[in-house]
Amino acid sequence: MSTESTTGIRTGAQALVAALEVHGVEVIFGIPGQHALGLWQALSESSIRCVVVRHEQAAAFAAAGYARTSGGVGVCITSTGPGAFNAFAGMGEADASSLRLLHITTQIPSEPGERGWMHETVGQSAAFAAVTRHHARPRTPAGLAAAVDEALVAIATRPGPAMVEAYTDVLAAPADGVEVRVTPVSLPAPDPAAVARVMHLLAGARAPMIFAGGGSRAAADQVVQLAEALDAPVVTSYNGKGVMPSGHVLHAGSSCEEASVQALIRNADLCLALGTRFAEEYTCRWAVPFPDALVQIDLDASRLGRNYPLREGIVADVGLFCDALLAASPAAGRRDGQADARAAMAGRSADVAAQGFTLEPQLLGVLERSLPERTIVVADMTILGYWAVLYLDASRPGGFVYPMSGALGSGVPTALGTVVANPDDLTLVIVGDGGFLMGGHELVTARHTGLHSITLLVNDQSYGVLKHYQLAAGGRPVGVDLESPDFGKLADGYGIAYRRVDDPSQLADALVWACGRVRDGGVLIELAVELRPPGQAV
Repeated sequence: MSTESTTGIRTGAQALVAALEVHGVEVIFGIPGQHALGLWQALSESSIRCVVVRHEQAAAFAAAGYARTSGGVGVCITSTGPGAFNAFAGMGEADASSLRLLHITTQIPSEPGERGWMHETVGQSAAFAAVTRHHARPRTPAGLAAAVDEALVAIATRPGPAMVEAYTDVLAAPADGVEVRVTPVSLPAPDPAAVARVMHLLAGARAPMIFAGGGSRAAADQVVQLAEALDAPVVTSYNGKGVMPSGHVLHAGSSCEEASVQALIRNADLCLALGTRFAEEYTCRWAVPFPDALVQIDLDASRLGRNYPLREGIVADVGLFCDALLAASPAAGRRDGQADARAAMAGRSADVAAQGFTLEPQLLGVLERSLPERTIVVADMTILGYWAVLYLDASRPGGFVYPMSGALGSGVPTALGTVVANPDDLTLVIVGDGGFLMGGHELVTARHTGLHSITLLVNDQSYGVLKHYQLAAGGRPVGVDLESPDFGKLADGYGIAYRRVDDPSQLADALVWACGRVRDGGVLIELAVELRPPGQAV
């Protein structure tokens, strides 16, 4: 453990901010509140960039977007009670996607008892303790500084959200002599005996494969090297998209629903599952036929074997596991892995065509051809987003962002974080009219802070996929038809460029135009079209 000089630290708020600084935090997202004003004053004297959003929910989603695409920790700050609870959905996303997110919120004074303070919310601590990997309510300035270190250590080895609640009187308390510490973190390496057992399995495997989850994003280079050594096709979870670049000969996509991809998995006799919890969506409610020789590697021991029986479960960092296997010089499988990957991808296209879809795949093709290669695509919960998460491939880890919590309205706020983390790359948000009206106001934040992106708003004047669910179940549409505002006037009010596309064939031109305008203040493209969800989504 190392400590930093405390020169200039006079209050608990300054101690907390100093702890964030020495841990390398570069940006926070939030809104000042009555109880948090001292904290924001301390931030104004620090090197940390403050992005003031228009709703606390956006602060948490932006922090999640930053964490997912930077490899660092996303930080959001809220005030007590309503402000804190507004961030709950974003905390749920960090939990569902195992993102390192630190939520700092305030609390009423630390004296015991309920007195009816402004924003006092009985149960705030208990509610957030239920959805965080680590939770703390320090009662001294020194405890505030230490709590930041403890929280970041906790989520380094068990990725997910953490929370520190700061009492107002502790934020204002004198902090002379407080030391700010940084505890080194070593990620767990695999047990050598377990590595030896996996090597034995690989030696007898005819057709190994890799299933790469979001927990393998930071180890993408090692995953690619291991796949090449094994001649193993790589299928990814939704959050693992881009770990195996889309142009690689062993890339086999993310759409486990397709018969051709399931055939690849069924043909495998060993699967290395790297950094995945095997969630419902991308496993077809756990119906994907993974082989009996299933090896799962994860930092969180509680996830091993939870959804599929395992031959071997290993608590380890994915990168260190891959390094250990590569050092042992594993032999390639005895079938043509590249041919299997090609067959899966070719079959994927044929499977979609056989279902009679034309417009939706064409739109994805337009996106692939019109956007720069390193574009980050952020999908909201909308029909085109469902198509994209299945069939729009990514060229790099973090190149596609999808809310595993299913949070509608997360797209535009999440993009604030992806742009901060990747200022040299374009971010495109895919959102429906329903989701846009939940989070689209953050285009004002983007405009005022220079965090510009392209928003592709697909307007079918409904909660489109919910309408399809109702119709598919034999019912009638109830509560799903929407009356949209004039999005052109809305964009004008936000001060961003706007174009409406009524003919899908004009989308390519609109995207090229948007790419040329985005640095000037952001762009909103409204695509007026009614789409059908993928066959698997109904």
